[in-house]
Amino acid sequence: MPSTDFEYLTGSITGANGVTIGYRQMGGGPAVILVHGAMMTSQSFMRLAQMLADKFTVYIPDRRGRLSSPYSGNDLGLATEAADIKALVEHTGAQRIFGLSSGAVLTLQVALLTPSITKVALYEPPLPDGHVNDGNWYEDYENAIAKQRHGRAFVSLIRGTTRNLAFRIIPLFITAPLMGKFVEKHDAKPGDVKFKELLPTFRNDYRIVSEAENLIDEAKNLKADVLLLSGSKSPRYLKDILKKLGENIRRARLIEFEGVGHTAADNNGKPEMVAAALKIFFAE
Repeated sequence: MPSTDFEYLTGSITGANGVTIGYRQMGGGPAVILVHGAMMTSQSFMRLAQMLADKFTVYIPDRRGRLSSPYSGNDLGLATEAADIKALVEHTGAQRIFGLSSGAVLTLQVALLTPSITKVALYEPPLPDGHVNDGNWYEDYENAIAKQRHGRAFVSLIRGTTRNLAFRIIPLFITAPLMGKFVEKHDAKPGDVKFKELLPTFRNDYRIVSEAENLIDEAKNLKADVLLLSGSKSPRYLKDILKKLGENIRRARLIEFEGVGHTAADNNGKPEMVAAALKIFFAE
């Protein structure tokens, strides 16, 4: 998540239960909202936003607990964060919205609640579909966060959200110290969002996904045009989820980007590929 030098405006709205939700804004034209995923902030989408800003006014909210949006204790979950994004939709008048990963889960929920949204782009929402990971990983993550054992928390997160074989085979007493050193090295860089600040926010994303078990079925009620996006290097179960969504949504099309994975829209990915597809879709 490198720092960026792009020019942008800042603003804020009042989200669910009175929490301040900050956002970055750039460009001009019809409003577009970009919703980031886990272990991300508005900063993560600056390159993507810059590529869209010649055609659209782009708004990138910091989801609660990150940068300009203060942490909200136990006031988390799908309904709460969807209400935050819905408030931004109403504030900006946006009819176009994009979400990545858990941000795509939120985006789908917001679109179902907001008939004024006409264009919805979803990049690999990890909706519950029977996919099962190691059942102990989340408890281990929470314990590590409570003890400020950042390396172990990061390893637990990787084990629970990916199928990285190395992290499952290599013992924790080896991987946790290595990831701890990675976190320390990353957080020493000036201008970057700190891993230590982002790691605790993952509980928001875990709860959002856990509470979204009905969204694949409810997606059949969408009236908006929907663009389903994925990467050729992404896990198979995420592609299977998109296939199920595509079968349930009447006005959906699917694009798979060659040579990229789950975080193509991030600054460190290939946001130019995502931006090109979004420009065409949002302009139609």
